[in-house]
Amino acid sequence: MPIHDVGYRSWSGPLMSIFTRWWVITEAGIKINLKNGWIKRTMLLAWLPAVLAAIGIFFGEKMIDQMEKSPEAATTIYRTFFRISNTFPGFDAVTDALRDNDKNLARKQLWSWLILNFLRTFQGASVVLLLGLVVPPLIAQDVRSRAFQLYYARPIGRLDYVVGKLAIPAFFVALITTGPALGLYFFGVMMSPDLTVIYDTWQIPLQILVCSVVLILPTCTLSLMFSSMTHESRFAGFAWFSVWGLGFVAWNIVRVIKLEQMAEGASYDSSWTLVSLYDTLGKVQLWVFGLAENIPAVGASAVLLIGITILSLVILFRRVAAPLRA
Repeated sequence: MPIHDVGYRSWSGPLMSIFTRWWVITEAGIKINLKNGWIKRTMLLAWLPAVLAAIGIFFGEKMIDQMEKSPEAATTIYRTFFRISNTFPGFDAVTDALRDNDKNLARKQLWSWLILNFLRTFQGASVVLLLGLVVPPLIAQDVRSRAFQLYYARPIGRLDYVVGKLAIPAFFVALITTGPALGLYFFGVMMSPDLTVIYDTWQIPLQILVCSVVLILPTCTLSLMFSSMTHESRFAGFAWFSVWGLGFVAWNIVRVIKLEQMAEGASYDSSWTLVSLYDTLGKVQLWVFGLAENIPAVGASAVLLIGITILSLVILFRRVAAPLRA
């Protein structure tokens, strides 16, 4: 071909649908991150706590099965549960159901409580660590290498780019939260004496999906926003871990002060949980699983998460549109 014979040529290969262009970006991002050894180790460690939750479901089913056959044995198992579980939020709902001797409600509340604390307590730290490894380079590297010129030279718009990038961390978060949580539910169904248990617990898979959306949207959009605001991925990673770490430490300092004030007769104010993104997510997840006690506090937490999601998306769209304005 002569060197001067250049110009536009028609594409002879397969074409992607206008609605699936974002998947090209997502697929490439997932494959690249799966080659990272640290990410694979983090995902493996994130699945291990599911074994503890499965053991809890096993002994919980034993306790519920013994409620009518042998109340003494059920009481013994419950006391063991109470010693281990009393420090985790939402256990009062399980206690109330067991006190009423309602097997169906006790099973639903126990499974909900176990799956909730698996998602909130064990997977919370894993999600923060995994997103801190996956997300910071996603857009920061494109800003540094000016890869936007390549993306926007093709029929890919801002929406395709943002959705494609957002689906990458969403995939990894769902893989270590939604997947094992649904697996725990089906494990509980198999451990039950008959399949009528599905009638009593059919809401739990839906609650898992809603809880996953509550977790994925604010965390993934916030982390992508940090990545879009700098061309150095280490700065985005530092901002990400700082938000979680400083908020968690600040809330626990305030909580200790509040507990001391309560000992002196002051009333308890839970609005300070909003400074901690971890505890804010926990309140909404408690409500989703029907284990929340303070509904006004849940409403404030939900509004904050929605605000974080919207603000992050607005900043993210403006940052990825900057190359088009140049």
